[in-house]
Amino acid sequence: AAAEEAERVVLEYKQSHQKLREREEAKLEAERARLESEGRQLREALVEAQQAKDQALTAQRHAERQMEELAAARQAAPDHSVQARLASDIVAIEAELSAARAQIAAAEADQERMEAAARVHARSLEQHRHEEAATRGRFEQEVETWLREQEAQQAGPATGKLLANQKAHLERIRQRAVKAREAAKAHDQALIEELASRLKDD
Repeated sequence: AAAEEAERVVLEYKQSHQKLREREEAKLEAERARLESEGRQLREALVEAQQAKDQALTAQRHAERQMEELAAARQAAPDHSVQARLASDIVAIEAELSAARAQIAAAEADQERMEAAARVHARSLEQHRHEEAATRGRFEQEVETWLREQEAQQAGPATGKLLANQKAHLERIRQRAVKAREAAKAHDQALIEELASRLKDD
């Protein structure tokens, strides 16, 4: 009867542990998918920022060429009315040039902000991978520890003590899993608040 009870407890423990592990792995998988989605969005934003910068640089080069052409035409103009019209055109081109420079500065600032967010995201993803590996390793180690304890205790005469120890160990595992979930949730919340603060500041 003691052997049957021990087998039943081992089976219950394994089933409980498997369910707990599956829940933890599902949460880790969902978190990884979220982080990868954020990574894709950051990469797309970086591409858009680079495109905006390239367009602004093209506009700047075009405006600079026009300025040079107008300045040369103004010097070669035969009368004052043509020079006055060219001077007015130069003022308009200077405004375009100034706007292009402002767009370049804004695009560079966006690019730097996105690169900083991408670095934060990469660190977060790497940390998540470590946490995922650590969680899997912890579950496997706890099963091995529990099975060793169970085998050692089966040799002893006190079946009641064996069951009590098994239940206490299972409860410790559950508490560790709850703490791990809370730590992961707190980490995620801190990361979201940090990104929101950076975006808000920018």
